[in-house]
Amino acid sequence: MDFVAILSNLLENAVNGCIECGSRDEITVNLRMKKEKLVIVCSNPCKTDLVIENDIIKSKGTGIESILMAIDKYDGNIRYQMEDGILTACVILNC
Repeated sequence: MDFVAILSNLLENAVNGCIECGSRDEITVNLRMKKEKLVIVCSNPCKTDLVIENDIIKSKGTGIESILMAIDKYDGNIRYQMEDGILTACVILNC
């Protein structure tokens, strides 16, 4: 259930990010296992005025809070990065 919560919230946030910036570009999601860790990377176009502090989006909504709670259960982490109008979220979970 936690995996579904993380993935669904990442995808919902990505869709909303595209809608907010008026983009029809693609959302990319990559999942892979690396040394007993699950790595999820989700990238999407978004508004360039989004503020990221300490690798997390400053104005966190319910979706991000839900992701953070699920990540804590697996001693994982999340990092957001913005480059050239593309927001990338990288989630690492210990399996």
